[in-house]
Order: sequence, then C-alpha cells, then structure tokens
Amino acid sequence: MITELVSPSSPKAKFKYSPFVKAGPFIQSAGLVGLDPESEKLITGGPGPETGQILRNLKTAMDDFGLRLDDMVIAHIYTTSMARFPEINQEWDGFFTGQSILPARTAVGVSALPINASVEIEFQFFID
Repeated sequence: MITELVSPSSPKAKFKYSPFVKAGPFIQSAGLVGLDPESEKLITGGPGPETGQILRNLKTAMDDFGLRLDDMVIAHIYTTSMARFPEINQEWDGFFTGQSILPARTAVGVSALPINASVEIEFQFFID
C-alpha cells in the first residue's frame, strides 16, 4: 500500500505530485529544491545555499514524520554545477555529524533543473 505523507511546515509542491510517499517500510521523497518555506521561492546564492535549504526543509519533514538521519538509506543529488560540488558537500558534511552509518549517495551533473534550481535532492528512508 502506498500513502502520501504531508509535512505541514514544508514548502508546498509546485507541480502535481506527492512530495513524500510511504510504501511499506520505505519513505521516498520527490526531488527537493531549495525553496524558502515562507515565500515558497527558490533561495539565491547557488549550490551551497540551496543545498543548505534543502537539508533544513528535509529536517522539518523528518521531524513531522518521526524520522531520524539513521533511517536514511540513500540520497540522489542532481546539480547543474559539478564545478561547485564542494559547496554541496560542505553543507552535506555539516548536516551529517555524529552518524554511525551514513546513507549511500549518488551525484549526477545535469543540464537543467525545475524552477532554475542548481541542486535537487531526493531521499529514501527505511523504517522498521
């Protein structure tokens, strides 16, 4: 059974999709971009600031769903600027402090992302 999960404090979806779904013991996010939760507009500054906002928005949703970082299985990162990937990695490293097991991760360079974002990340969690 697949169910939609709604995080009341997360930015609303810009298009027709479910930002989070639960399927059995897995919770899958759609691709998240760096939207300011109040204005629901893409924040400025490029890959580093966008990644930081994505991770803050994710943390808000995780709190709403009772998830922990240790529940994260994998993250898929898409960026239009692989040359600035160190900025993404810096935000990532600051987010994952003290984890016993880090999630798997994939990073892919792409030519474009929705709403002119420079970073989009999707996440998968396993809950038992």
